[in-house]
Amino acid sequence: MSADTIAAPVQTVERGFSSSRSDLLALEEPLQFCLNGFPLSITMRSPGSDLDLAVGFLFTEGIIDDVGQILSMRAESAEDSSEDSGDRVTIRLKPEVAIDPGRIRRNFYTSSSCGVCGKLAIGAIEVRPPRPMRQSGPQFPADLIYRLPDQESCPKLNLHDIERKDVLKFSAFLRDVKKQSPRSVYNKFENVMTFLKAQGIRGLMGKNDWPRFVEEEPEVYEREELDTLFSVCDEEERSWYEFFLMTGMREQEVTHCSWNDLNLTRSTVTVRYKPEYGFSPKNYREREIPIPARLVTSLKAHKAKSDKTCGLVFPTRGCCPKLDFLDCLKAVAERASLQKENSGCTNFVRRSQLGACGLALICKPYSSGLVTVTWRAQCVI
Repeated sequence: MSADTIAAPVQTVERGFSSSRSDLLALEEPLQFCLNGFPLSITMRSPGSDLDLAVGFLFTEGIIDDVGQILSMRAESAEDSSEDSGDRVTIRLKPEVAIDPGRIRRNFYTSSSCGVCGKLAIGAIEVRPPRPMRQSGPQFPADLIYRLPDQESCPKLNLHDIERKDVLKFSAFLRDVKKQSPRSVYNKFENVMTFLKAQGIRGLMGKNDWPRFVEEEPEVYEREELDTLFSVCDEEERSWYEFFLMTGMREQEVTHCSWNDLNLTRSTVTVRYKPEYGFSPKNYREREIPIPARLVTSLKAHKAKSDKTCGLVFPTRGCCPKLDFLDCLKAVAERASLQKENSGCTNFVRRSQLGACGLALICKPYSSGLVTVTWRAQCVI
């Protein structure tokens, strides 16, 4: 052990077993600089060569141009420090060296996360909280933390060590251990393959290695069920989902729709590119959608009550795009007792005035909580 290290007891965990042993830690203590009788600053350092550190500090901070401008320097124990804490370097410059102590102290008056840098006196470092800190939060056995990498399907740490059998094991793990649906297994398998491909790992799996699932036809809510759904909506929820229903727009299109996209005089809404939000229309094509007079009236009332400083039609309270329309819709459907047995979220039907055809919103739930939305044409007899 050297002068700049100290022996300390530590607790180690190896192969799931905890043990105590001694280890060497590097010392770090505060050092106070005093210049011409005034406290200048405090910094942290490993003890040793304090006078050299002080000279370098003065030079790099532009207080001196040459070491010859220093009249005297000495290292001593700070008067307001305890016996074993902190040191002080007192520096006096030659009379011809002009300095402004107030200006210099202002340059170094900063704060830090450790609470040391920026203090002017050693005694000011110690801070006594008004009350003791609570020992709260979850606690876990050390052996459990050690075993965590082995709890999942693939303990390998490097991407390029992954083999075909590891990915197949991951798929079986999702299906047999996590009991996830075939569609969820496929989605997560696809996410992994996309990630590996982005890292330059290709040709790992064959066509027959991919999980299979049956694409189920979703149920669609009829007019009576929609009436029940809207009967439990509040005013804001009604404005959201009437807009979805009467425009046939996708979720991301509604999320990023702005008042500039609406022409209430011509009764149209335009889906546009929004670079400020990183949003592009599907197939990078903008399109104009006609909207019925009833929705125009509703939007005018909604605009009159909206935040005039925010350009989005349906923003969050902080004027950000609203990202949870479908989650909110599922909550409304649950309040209305309309959750379909085989459907992860609510489905809409939009009938035309002629009753000839409409659009059905198909919600495909993922086990991760994410939901994708597509629209399909639906003929109504």
